Amino acid sequence: MRKVFGVLVLLGGMAWAAPTDAATITFGTGGSAGFNTGGEFASVGPVDVGGGLTLLVQPWNNETSSSGWRIDSDGNGYGVKNGSSDGTDDIDGDGSIDDLQFVFSAPVLLTQLNFGNWDSNDDASVYSGSIFGAYSYLGSTDDDPTNIPGGLLLQSFFVAALQEGDNFRVRSLSFDVPTDSAPVPEPMSLVLLGTGLAGLGGRRLLRRRSR
Repeated sequence: MRKVFGVLVLLGGMAWAAPTDAATITFGTGGSAGFNTGGEFASVGPVDVGGGLTLLVQPWNNETSSSGWRIDSDGNGYGVKNGSSDGTDDIDGDGSIDDLQFVFSAPVLLTQLNFGNWDSNDDASVYSGSIFGAYSYLGSTDDDPTNIPGGLLLQSFFVAALQEGDNFRVRSLSFDVPTDSAPVPEPMSLVLLGTGLAGLGGRRLLRRRSR
């Protein structure tokens, strides 16, 4: 079932009110900081992404061994090579769930996600926290790019493909660097409206992870 949901609105005056130090930074295949391209990597980083920050990127899959997980990188962005014959090196939900995690050295205001190999059938699900520990479901998007007006204050998040037929890459992400005085929000303090991130994929992910 297709999901058409919304822009992120944060409760409690948190991310949308957080002051920033500098202009928006884009990390990706065409941004002011760039992905490693044209290869496979067990992980990428930590790499300097500007604003005094570093970023670590890690792949994950819910059914295969970690020894087979690789980031597959090309001009369309980062995908996940999971060590199984699922037919694609994108982030996909075909047969198992692929995830790509992004960990910054300090909180950032995430303002945009841009995808590669994207089509009208794709949905990307977004979670705050660590895929290797505690995490919270934020919602899913079928928009490319997905804009987050005011930004979402996060230090670690991951993008997942939950459904058969979801095949995409993360081409770039844009963020602002908050000042030291910016508050860190609780991930559950979110209302998801309109046409950006939201949906029911969290329960599906938990069910498929437990298999």
